[in-house]
Amino acid sequence: MRPGLTNLLSFALAYVLTRRLFTRNVLRTVFFVPHVIGGLLLGFIWQFIFVRGFESIGQATGWSFFNLPWLGTGGTAFWAIVIVFVWQNAGYLMVIYISALNNVPRSLMEASSSIQGYLGGKLTKEGMLKEFQVNWDNLSVQ
Repeated sequence: MRPGLTNLLSFALAYVLTRRLFTRNVLRTVFFVPHVIGGLLLGFIWQFIFVRGFESIGQATGWSFFNLPWLGTGGTAFWAIVIVFVWQNAGYLMVIYISALNNVPRSLMEASSSIQGYLGGKLTKEGMLKEFQVNWDNLSVQ
């Protein structure tokens, strides 16, 4: 489950961060930094997030989801580990997907945009499928 979730999140981030965004480079850095920092520092950061950060969000929003004992029981600790693992590895795979998406042939992008224009400018399943097919070889990288 983890590799699939990581790949899905990584591809979604790469797809969004290959568009023209003002903060594109900052966001790329934010998502890649977890892969670079050490595990001990990462543990302290996430302990703070799960204990103090989630508690503050839970009090502000009233959502009981954030008031769970994330590191206190086996069931919630497992999901806390999954969240940290996916967050840590998504940035690395995102960089690979960004490279692949930036190398999609221009003719394919133009064809995709003309199809989208024909269909009223909506993001189409066919356009996403084309980009996904072009990048299929990168999904096995891990």
